[in-house]
Amino acid sequence: MPGICSARCRSSGRPVLVVLCGPSHSGKSTFARRFCKGCRIVSSDGIRKARGATYGCSRQEQMVWEAFESEKRKALREGRSVVLDACHMSRKARRHALQGPNASHRKVCVVFDVPFRVIRKRCARDRRLSVNEAERMWKAFQGCKPTALELRCEGFEEVYLCVG
Repeated sequence: MPGICSARCRSSGRPVLVVLCGPSHSGKSTFARRFCKGCRIVSSDGIRKARGATYGCSRQEQMVWEAFESEKRKALREGRSVVLDACHMSRKARRHALQGPNASHRKVCVVFDVPFRVIRKRCARDRRLSVNEAERMWKAFQGCKPTALELRCEGFEEVYLCVG
């Protein structure tokens, strides 16, 4: 799996749109930083941090998602390979991620399914989100986790599963 993003993002063929899917603290950002160096990484947490936004404030969240969408569309219009680093747990969120000027992009989804004990440990270390909120997100993901067939039907050409 380590070569998925780096090899595809630097290839001379079609650019790639990688949508990371999984609950908070499941390893999406670490994966993007380590293995997607040749891609433009658009991160909801990165935007939140850069703009001083906090979770839970609806006005700030709207600003974060508008900036996320703007950065995504700009990179896609430029024909760059793009990694969307956000939860994308619902079908609606993944469908929205695939919208925009990406007709020439190869669409890839990487699903992060890790045990809650791993998320709890990371959450306690990072203190970015309460353990209760992380557990709520993890349980929600377990209840709606997409299958490879569902993701292909949504429009993804490649699907990968990261378990930990």
